[in-house]
Parts: sequence; structure tokens; C-alpha cells
Amino acid sequence: MKKRIILLLISFIYLSLPVLPSETNEKIAQLNTGTSEVYFRSGLSKARIKDYVGAIADFSKSIEQDNGLVSAFWARGLAKTQIGDFAGAIDDFSSVLSASPSAENAYYMRGLARKELKDYENAIEDFNKELMYNPQNENAYLNRGMCKKDLGFYEDAVNDFNIVLKINPNNVDAYYNRAGARWPLEDLQGAEDDYTSVINFNRRYANAYYNRGCVRYNLSNYKGAVEDFSVAIDLNNEDMESYFLRGLSRLFTEEFDKSIQDLEYARKLSLARENYKMYEGIMDFIKIVKEAQ
Repeated sequence: MKKRIILLLISFIYLSLPVLPSETNEKIAQLNTGTSEVYFRSGLSKARIKDYVGAIADFSKSIEQDNGLVSAFWARGLAKTQIGDFAGAIDDFSSVLSASPSAENAYYMRGLARKELKDYENAIEDFNKELMYNPQNENAYLNRGMCKKDLGFYEDAVNDFNIVLKINPNNVDAYYNRAGARWPLEDLQGAEDDYTSVINFNRRYANAYYNRGCVRYNLSNYKGAVEDFSVAIDLNNEDMESYFLRGLSRLFTEEFDKSIQDLEYARKLSLARENYKMYEGIMDFIKIVKEAQ
């Protein structure tokens, strides 16, 4: 998943120069000089209109003409992230760092690319180095925390998310991810509070309602769970898991008919998705609800 920070950084660089009109680009293509700067500016122009493949081609030509132009490696690396070539982006950001070890955001961007490839250990190292140069980079803490969470280092992840929220109390991603780290630490109340904070920022965050519903189910707050799964379903009426878990929650609120309706619909959705194991398993729960009536 491409991060918003990538888009912001690309916009910052690409928007610093005007878009070249189409006739100018045609003239550039006809030039015999083929200077590194011409190709570089052409690449920036193409990147601004989201022609990333064309931009990469121009940045590559720029580098062929002058492999010491660090800005071309940097811009090409940014463009590569936009087409999912994270390995190529890592190579380009590494070239930037070889030439300029303290280059602003280079460790951060390489860390993001490594994170996308699930190379979490090396991504963490990059975020650590980024924070040496820029200790107020909240996104470096955020993404380092996400890597730690994925590696199972939940307490360390929570600490990183805490730092993010000290820097920026309105960082929704930090609340959401801290909730996900608190959950396996069995801090269910803390997780519920964080998901509630997320929902307060964004009333249409379906996953936040679903996850808070799961936490409330585990806290035996079945009425609250039903409410959350209901909102998640309103936001996505094909959410099989929410129908299934709302059905289970309604077993404990003794809404037996509604419980069966939810479980039957979840069973129907599982069949449509060819999830036959889920399809058969739900039948067992339907039998339990019918026996409880």
C-alpha cells in the first residue's frame, strides 16, 4: 500500500517546477544535445502528470548522461514507488545515500520501500537512522512502530505510537495501529479506547468499527459489539465477517431470530466466495442458536 507520505514527498519535489507544455516535450525529444538536465526536467514534468513510466525512462537517460546527478536517482526512486517497483526504489535511494549519507528523507523513503517488501528489520534500521537526523519525523516513528508490530514486538510498537501521538495528537493512524498492538498485549480496554478515538476522527472508518466490535465481543460487551458490527455492515453490506460476528453476539443478547438471520447471510456470502470451510462451520453455530431458543 502506498503511503500518503510518499505522495506528499513526490508532490513537494515535482510541484516545484512547472509542467512543460506538450509542444515543449516534443521539442525536447528532438534535441540532439541530450543533456542530463534536459532529461531530468522532462522526467519531473512527466511525473507531475503521473506518467511515472515515462518519468523513470527520462530519469534513467539523465543518469546515463551524468551518473553523479543525485537528484535524478532520488526522483527516479520516488517514481518507482508509484509503480510498485520497491526493489528498484531501494537501489536508487541507496545510490542517493552513497553520495550523500545525510540526504533529507532518503533513509525514511528507503525504509518505506523496505517495509513494503516486508523487510522489516532493515526498514527499522533505516527509520532509526532517519530519526538520528530528524527526531521529530512522526511518520518515521509511525512506520517503525508498524514494522515492530508486524514482527510481534508489541510493547516497543506501542512506545513508538505513543511518541507519534505526543508529536501529533491527531494522528489517526497512530491510534489505529496502537490499538492493534495493545490487543495482543491483552490491553483490551486500551484497544477499545484507541479504536474509539479513530472513529471520533472518522465516522466512516469501517475497519475501526469492525475491530472495536471484536474487542467489545472479547470484553463480553455483546450489545456494544452488535452496534459496531451493524455500523460496519452499513458501511459495507458484503462484510461476511461482520454478519457472522454480529450473529454470534446476538446469541448472547438473546436475539435468536436475528442471530440466525445474520449467520444465514454470512453463510450465503461465504458460499459466494467459495469459502466452503466457513460455509460448513457456520451451520454448526446456527444449530447452537436454535438449541438455545
